[in-house]
Amino acid sequence: MNQATRRSRQTAIRLFAQEYMDADLPEEGAGEYDPSFVITKLGAKVNRALVGGVIDRVERRETESGSFYTAHLRDPTGTHRFEVASFQPELHADIEEILNRFESGDRFLMLLVGRARWFETEDGGMFTSFRAEEFSIVDKDLYTHWLVEASRSEEHTSELQSQFRISYAVFCL
Repeated sequence: MNQATRRSRQTAIRLFAQEYMDADLPEEGAGEYDPSFVITKLGAKVNRALVGGVIDRVERRETESGSFYTAHLRDPTGTHRFEVASFQPELHADIEEILNRFESGDRFLMLLVGRARWFETEDGGMFTSFRAEEFSIVDKDLYTHWLVEASRSEEHTSELQSQFRISYAVFCL
């Protein structure tokens, strides 16, 4: 692909779990390489997100194509669900370390960059999750910084929506 037609990656936005879980409007890309989005009720167009929280669940499942992992990150507003697929072997060692720590009873804070995923249910609802791209265990100070920045995020919201986010985050703390 030459430079003139090279597409840039969507920016990962900071997002709280409740806003993403309540989303119910997908927007499919028109072409093969056009991005798809989950549109939240506050108007955020989510293709990639930076989310954080306490690790709440991690599971490994074996399939014909290899190991597949599912996990939950809990923030003050709810739970983010994410997956590491069998076609992402570069993340398997890291998620195995997370799984081992989780199974030993350790609970810790994480930040994750993930690609928006959704599944429409038979009754017309929408189930949202992320496919992990990167993740890291973080300390309380970095997580607190993420909480503040996610509350202030104006990358996809108006000033009014930003004030709502700040109030909501303070309420949840």
